Amino acid sequence: MRQPLNSIGVWKINKAKSKFNRDRGPKNLKIKWVPHGNGGVKFSYERLAAEGTIQYTAFYDGKDYPVRFAEGYDTVSLKRIDAHTVECTFEKNGQTVSTSRRVLSLDGASMTVTATGTNADGEAQNTDVYDKEASN
Repeated sequence: MRQPLNSIGVWKINKAKSKFNRDRGPKNLKIKWVPHGNGGVKFSYERLAAEGTIQYTAFYDGKDYPVRFAEGYDTVSLKRIDAHTVECTFEKNGQTVSTSRRVLSLDGASMTVTATGTNADGEAQNTDVYDKEASN
């Protein structure tokens, strides 16, 4: 399966455009996608000055894949909806704890991730907006 358009690369959170349900959000957040195999992706999520880097390698086939270094979930499944939209399901011990929908802008310069799930304080919903960093 082909990669969603423009998702490969490094993305940095735009706090001014993002909306956080219960807190002020991370001080600094970067996410990175690297191509893997035939249609897969390697992902890393780095909350600077926070818990560290969450990592997974997955394909857009709806199957569960292990996640490393995440406290709230241990697997992720990815489903490509169209060239600009991906749905993610995060599970802990086989139970869904969070879902997100990632939508890339038509020009590939920004990405909006709307996530809903449960955390220690109960239900949480965030809308994170990311800007794509220029590649070297």
